[in-house]
Amino acid sequence: MDTAWQTLRDGGVPLAMAPSGGAITVEALAAAAQVAVAGGPVGREAEALAAWLFAWQQHWPDGFRAAFGEGGSSWSGRRRSSRVPAAT
Repeated sequence: MDTAWQTLRDGGVPLAMAPSGGAITVEALAAAAQVAVAGGPVGREAEALAAWLFAWQQHWPDGFRAAFGEGGSSWSGRRRSSRVPAAT
């Protein structure tokens, strides 16, 4: 996985990778989330990112708005509404 995903993992996104242990800023998390969403994640990564973004938006709405602006809600909802095929 690339640097954006590592930053997200270090920020709490539940991904199957070891955390690096580095300190993460809100700005770095927001930038990494935007890169990850733009990349069109699929499968478990998409689910983990969507759940994490939704939790941030719901539990800390002021911080979410400060990090992503008003437009953040639209792409957060778009990823959340995407369906990931069930594993067979």
